[in-house]
Amino acid sequence: MEQLEVKLQTELQSSAKVVACRFPFPTWTPDDVAGEGIDTVWV
Repeated sequence: MEQLEVKLQTELQSSAKVVACRFPFPTWTPDDVAGEGIDTVWV
C-alpha cells in the first residue's frame, strides 16, 4: 500500500477522495470509517 499511497499523492488533486477496502493507507488519517474486520472501509 505504501507505493500506491505515494502514486495517489502524486497524481490526484488535493480535493480527491479515496475509498480503501480491507487495507488502510499507512500514513493517511481517514475522514470516515465504516464496517469492521475484513469489511472495514476507509474514506
